[in-house]
Amino acid sequence: MTKGTRIGFVYGNSPDWVVTFAAISRIGAIAVPLSTFYRGAELARVLRHGDIAGLILVRSHLGHDYLETVYHTRDPGIREGGRLYFVERDSEMIKTANANVAPAEVEMEMQALPGVASAYVVGVPHPKRGSIVAAAVVPADGTRLDPETLIGTLKGRLSSFKVPGRIVLLRREEVPMIMMSGKVDRHALRDLIVDRP
Repeated sequence: MTKGTRIGFVYGNSPDWVVTFAAISRIGAIAVPLSTFYRGAELARVLRHGDIAGLILVRSHLGHDYLETVYHTRDPGIREGGRLYFVERDSEMIKTANANVAPAEVEMEMQALPGVASAYVVGVPHPKRGSIVAAAVVPADGTRLDPETLIGTLKGRLSSFKVPGRIVLLRREEVPMIMMSGKVDRHALRDLIVDRP
């Protein structure tokens, strides 16, 4: 959950919704209250057309039909203390040689490297492994980066299956974005990496 992310929440007439609204707003996400009267297809339609990235609800709503008929995202989160932190979409997880790679983990390591302004990690098709880790890197202004040097540095910081097998350098304006949400279009980025010589 990041600044600007639209998060839906389903709460009945209880004080809990105020706490949830405040928590969502505190991190800069956009709280979207949803009616408890929505059922199955209605709620799915609202989530899909409202560009809502996540759904929060109270335990008392478990078992209602809309939870069974919407969809289960299986998105991984981390529970720390009394808080639940969203990590990333499960669909973004890269499966390579029977191992799972979280793009966010690789991106954080890459963005910690000198001269890297931003890094975006996706899985690209591979004939033997199914897919491999690949990255697009935007160098910091005035910096010249070498993809092979970056790969060599990452070999000392990440497990071998997490090290990108391919890195392409992009200008900031070349990174494909989704206009509505301002997020990186990972499908278009994957195609761009595959098509680059």
